[in-house]
Amino acid sequence: MKAILALSGILIANVFAFGTVWAAPQNPPSAPVTVVNTTANPVPVTITNSPAPDTPFQASLCYNAGDTYTCAGWPSSLTVPAGKRLVVEFVSGGCRVDGTTGTIESVILRTYVGPVPPVVHHMTLTPVSPPVQTENKYTFTQQTRIYADPETEVVFSPVSSTMEPHRCFVTISGHLVTAP
Repeated sequence: MKAILALSGILIANVFAFGTVWAAPQNPPSAPVTVVNTTANPVPVTITNSPAPDTPFQASLCYNAGDTYTCAGWPSSLTVPAGKRLVVEFVSGGCRVDGTTGTIESVILRTYVGPVPPVVHHMTLTPVSPPVQTENKYTFTQQTRIYADPETEVVFSPVSSTMEPHRCFVTISGHLVTAP
């Protein structure tokens, strides 16, 4: 019986010894620190772990079919610079078709990301109504998030079944980021 009581006492002592939560000592509150600097003696600051800055980007592209209109030297495609990824955030532009019977269904930007085939991004056109004189006019404006990898081509063109002379232009804006 004495052995059982002794064992019970040891168990109870262990429960109290290991089951008790002890409060850690608290550090005293620190005193405020005042840093005094002048413009002649500024505090040097180094920013670390910040992403590389974006470079604003914008370009105009044009597609021309037929001899009625010109693109005034604007290309129909562009190549993304080496080491940079293009992020297109906004596109806007317009199209003109000679004659009132020709139509354009949409305009596209074709981009490449990674090892997959190119992706085609369609922009919806809004016709300018009614047709003006002897031509159909369209406009488009769209916020986007389109990517293009370094050293790949971004190609602009209309989607049209018309044989009438036509021209479309686009202005793209966004930014270039350092490619991984």
